[in-house]
Amino acid sequence: TLGMALAVLSVLVAARLEQLRKVAPALGEASNCAPPGVGMSDMKGAWMMLPFFLMGVAEIYTQPTLLHYAYSKSPPSMRTLAMAASFFIAAVSSALFALLVSALGPYMSNDLNQGHLEYGYYMNIALGGLFLVLFLAVLPREPKP
Repeated sequence: TLGMALAVLSVLVAARLEQLRKVAPALGEASNCAPPGVGMSDMKGAWMMLPFFLMGVAEIYTQPTLLHYAYSKSPPSMRTLAMAASFFIAAVSSALFALLVSALGPYMSNDLNQGHLEYGYYMNIALGGLFLVLFLAVLPREPKP
């Protein structure tokens, strides 16, 4: 649960940083990665290390537990498949966020100062909360050792 809490915290921090970046004054320089005419914000990119660090620590707390659970609950002949499925699901979760961002396209323009990237972060938390509720609903059906 510590890992899940840190994961939520990291996404909340990223959303808040996006809100702060949008209200930060623009520099006189044009951005190299935005459409022409969009200025860079006067906020250091190094601030993004904080949510990435928190997410890394969250992964350290959650992934070994999930892998151990999948491995220990699988019959010996299915353990390799269980590990492969676990890594596949981790990859799919990253793709799911990209899909979510695409679905929120009308709210996110190429000019990040005009869009609402933080909506993607909030939707990610909501989707994670939904999956957590589903997991907790299924968990009591798990036979006790």
